[in-house]
Amino acid sequence: MWCDQGCGIGLATQAGDPGSPLRRYLATHLPNLPAMHGSLVRALQGTTTLRPPGLGPSPMMRRGYPGDIARAMNYRLRLALAADVGLAPARGMALLQRVMPGEWPVLTSGAFALALARLAHEVRPHDPATPVALPDPEREREACGLAWWLGVFDRVGRTGRPPMVPGSGRRCVEGLRDLIVPIGLDDMVGLVRAAGEGPFARLRARAAVPVLTSPGGADEGLDALVGDTLLAFHTTIDPAILTTPREVLPLLCRLVGALLLDDADPRHLALYLTRQCVGVSWPIERLFEICAGPEPPRSLSEHRQALTATLAALRPLEGTS
Repeated sequence: MWCDQGCGIGLATQAGDPGSPLRRYLATHLPNLPAMHGSLVRALQGTTTLRPPGLGPSPMMRRGYPGDIARAMNYRLRLALAADVGLAPARGMALLQRVMPGEWPVLTSGAFALALARLAHEVRPHDPATPVALPDPEREREACGLAWWLGVFDRVGRTGRPPMVPGSGRRCVEGLRDLIVPIGLDDMVGLVRAAGEGPFARLRARAAVPVLTSPGGADEGLDALVGDTLLAFHTTIDPAILTTPREVLPLLCRLVGALLLDDADPRHLALYLTRQCVGVSWPIERLFEICAGPEPPRSLSEHRQALTATLAALRPLEGTS
């Protein structure tokens, strides 16, 4: 159902670069794409942002924490939808065992994989009638801890850089969880409980067929196919970024780019904002009509064929540069 979103370089990189092939295609064939941000502005009116309990004095923590919590929430919400969270964390775990043989017993022993399998059984993603957050607060913290490390392994797979983890933390799942920045689990538990009371829970409850999660990593595009809706998660403490056309454009380009590079046949494209507890949905047919500008609107399949042809034409040139 999902196709490779790589296209030579990362989708997030292409979406953020106005000169990339993806951005040039969108600017030419969907020139009114920034109009999507109007739906975000309307959805965010009157909302409250759930803020972390405090980031501490370390500038490094303030820089790194937003990305860490975003990846962690991505995987925790994926776990609420499907037992298969994608291939990206597995690539990171495999890399660690290859470049640091014998130094990650929690991975080589299968302890982390077993804890993840037990969590999936307890969360029951196949049963949308179950609560999003686990009723036992301590078990929910453990679930968030596993999701946090799925995000870390995702980052390792993308960057190729092992995390700086003491040997004691690499021995068991509990050791990994003890290494998480103290506010992280409290922050995550609050966001997961909020997700269980809003639009994410309602969408999850409507899923009449098994949910498919993207093989891509966190923040690489879309995260799950829930019924006829392609869904992405986004975590930010600053809602102003989402309501300023220039600031939000890379995110919108990433969403639409992922839609065009996928092979599912959805009717809606949706974004769930974890800190604002807001869901925004765009009917895809109407989206293409609004964003087409003066051109006659193309269908989803027509856009996919055109973008695929555009990228294929560039590949021979990449090899000669």
